[in-house]
Amino acid sequence: MHKWDKFIVFILLIIIKAFTHSVLSKPDFCVEDNSKGAGILVIHEKHSDHKYLVYIAYWDSDQTGFTYCTGVLVTLSYVITTAECLRKVRCERSSSRTFKCEYAEATLFDVIAGRTFLITSKEETQIRKGSEIFIHPDYQPNDLTHNVGILKLQSEFKQTDHIASRPPQYILNRPAFYLESNTDFCTMH
Repeated sequence: MHKWDKFIVFILLIIIKAFTHSVLSKPDFCVEDNSKGAGILVIHEKHSDHKYLVYIAYWDSDQTGFTYCTGVLVTLSYVITTAECLRKVRCERSSSRTFKCEYAEATLFDVIAGRTFLITSKEETQIRKGSEIFIHPDYQPNDLTHNVGILKLQSEFKQTDHIASRPPQYILNRPAFYLESNTDFCTMH
């Protein structure tokens, strides 16, 4: 993982931890660095953890079908996910080490919040359309380095018991959590 990526992951962990609104002796998520340099976020399955998790549905341009991936509601109007999730058109090699990618229109993405499972529909479910896509400038689809994307929404989600709010101030003073290289569990530092 590059220095900039580790900083982003650290900030995201602080934000994600804020959304759980719980004090745990053992953290409920870890970031692990894989051989390709992409961070893997592992999240336990508790209802309170789902407040900030969203489904991102991409509709085909003719509205006949869709694919989906997941993201994290960083604020009520921004979702962070993988660049790969937002790259729904194609990438072509522009040089030996770089690719030029085309991205789908942001308005073809629906962000679904407030659901534990995609196939269930409940009153607390809210859906927002994307308005703008931001991709890490050094994203490389061949090895998934810098695989980070942000989707701005056309309108904010309404905060509920099932949809996360912005992180409270107290979380900024809490310790960070990370996965130590020689263990298979999270350690608080």
